[in-house]
Amino acid sequence: MPPAGSTFTGLPIVVGVEGAEPGLAATRWAAIEARLRNLPLWLVHTCPPRHAWSPAGPRYPDADTILATATGAARAAAASVAVTSQQHTTPPAQTLIDLSAHASLVVVGHRGHGCGSPLQELRSPVASAVTAHAHGPV
Repeated sequence: MPPAGSTFTGLPIVVGVEGAEPGLAATRWAAIEARLRNLPLWLVHTCPPRHAWSPAGPRYPDADTILATATGAARAAAASVAVTSQQHTTPPAQTLIDLSAHASLVVVGHRGHGCGSPLQELRSPVASAVTAHAHGPV
C-alpha cells in the first residue's frame, strides 16, 4: 500500500533494495527514470526480523542503513525526485508483487544479499518471481 500521508499524484516507481551494489545500481537507474517521468520513487526493503532465538547468519547491514544508503544513491542520481522509503517484514517477492498494483514500474536488481540466503548470491529468486507475477512493468 502507499505510505501513510502520501500526496503523490502519479503512480510511483517502486524499487526493491537490499544493500548490494546491483540493488544500488537499480536504485540509481530508477531515480533517473522517476525524474524523466516526473514520478515519485518508493524504496522498499523487506526482510523478516531476526529473533533472539534464531541462529546467527551472515552479517548484513540493518534495514535503516540499507534504506539510508539507497536514499542517498537515489538523491545523488536525481536530486529533484520525491523519495519515500519503506521497511516491510513480509516476504520480498510477495511485497513487491503486491506493491506493483500501486506502481507505474517496479525495479529490482539482478542479484544481491537478500536476507542471508547463499542462493541469492547467484541469482535473485525475488527478481524472477516479481518479473513473472507483477501487476505491471518490471
